[in-house]
Amino acid sequence: MIWLFVLLALLLFFIFCLFLRIYTVFHYIHHLDQHLIQFEIRIAGIRIKKMEMDLTLDMEEDEDVQLKTGEEEEKKKHTSIHTIFQNIKKYRDIIKRLVESKPVILQHIAKINIHKFEWSTKFGVGDASHTGILSGAVWGIKGCIVGFIINHMRIRKRPKIEVIPLFQQKQSYTAITCIASIRLGQAIYAIIQLTKLFQREINSLSKKTA
Repeated sequence: MIWLFVLLALLLFFIFCLFLRIYTVFHYIHHLDQHLIQFEIRIAGIRIKKMEMDLTLDMEEDEDVQLKTGEEEEKKKHTSIHTIFQNIKKYRDIIKRLVESKPVILQHIAKINIHKFEWSTKFGVGDASHTGILSGAVWGIKGCIVGFIINHMRIRKRPKIEVIPLFQQKQSYTAITCIASIRLGQAIYAIIQLTKLFQREINSLSKKTA
C-alpha cells in the first residue's frame, strides 16, 4: 500500500514540475573586436546552468591556427570547396522546408514569454553621412526583429531598442539582454516535436542525395 502512495506522490511531483517555468537569461556584448555571450537557465529561482563564452578568444585562436596550417589548407582547398557547396545546398533545402512548415514552429514559439528585451547599439564609421545611412538600416533590421517578437510571442514588458549614431567616431558597440520563460512541459513537448521535424527533413534529404 505504501508503494501506491509513493508512486502517487511521484506522479503528482512530476505533474507539478511540468508546470514550472524555465527562465533563460541571455546577454550579448560586442565592443569593437570583442564578443562576449552569457547564458543562464533558472527553474524556480534556482540556477541550473550558466555559461560564458568569449568569442574573441576563439576568433584569435582560429586565426593563429589558420596561419600555422595555411599550406595544408591550401592543398585541401580544391577538394573541400565541392563539399562546402553540397552542404550549403543541403542546409538551404532544410531551411526552405522548415519555412514551409512555419506554422508548426510558430505554434511553439507562441508559448514563449518575453519578460525583458533590450537592444542597444552605438556605432560610427568615421563618416557622418555613411553613419546616418547605416543607422537607418540598423533601425529597419531591429524593427523587423522586434516586430516578429511582438507578433509571435507573449510580451510581458515591451522591448526597448535604441540606435545611437556616433557621427564623428569610428567604433561599434552592441548590447542585447533577453529574459524569456516557458513552462517545462511545453519546452519538453516543443523539443520532441521540433527534433522529429528536423530529423524527418534531414532523413528525407539524405535519401534524395544518396
